[in-house]
Amino acid sequence: REYAQETAERLARGAALGSGAEEAARQLRREFEEEQERSRQALRQVQVCRRDLSDVIEVFHETRERCGDLGKACGRLGQRLEDLEGREAEHWAQAQAAASRQGQAQEVLEARHGALREEFVSHAEMQRGEAEKTRTHSTQRYLEQMEKALDLHRTLEGVAAGHRELHDAVRSVRLPKV
Repeated sequence: REYAQETAERLARGAALGSGAEEAARQLRREFEEEQERSRQALRQVQVCRRDLSDVIEVFHETRERCGDLGKACGRLGQRLEDLEGREAEHWAQAQAAASRQGQAQEVLEARHGALREEFVSHAEMQRGEAEKTRTHSTQRYLEQMEKALDLHRTLEGVAAGHRELHDAVRSVRLPKV
């Protein structure tokens, strides 16, 4: 702007001194107006560039703030992840211990089951033996009682036969009349 004004003044002075002062003045005026228009365009471009720069700076600050917020959020998530991993490791250890206890309890239970099964089988065998002995003994007693009953029956038959003989003998004996 200053340059344009100085140039215009210089040319105006030179034109006033020269023969075509009026023509030179018009020429200077046109150059001045052109220079003034170029200055205005340059000023508008500078203002647009400043607005763009301000927008970019604002976006940069927003991005930096968001980046900071994201960094904090990432830190919180990282901490939560570490906490979760710690809890998961603890749960894993507890689950392994519980599985180990369960396995030991299962082994004890299986051992007890085996012992009870053996005891049951042994008891069943013993009961079968006892039942067989009882059956044999019962059969022997039954046979003995049957034998006694047969002997008693024979004896009774003998007594009955003797009684009949006695009865027949008593009937055959005739007593004198009295």
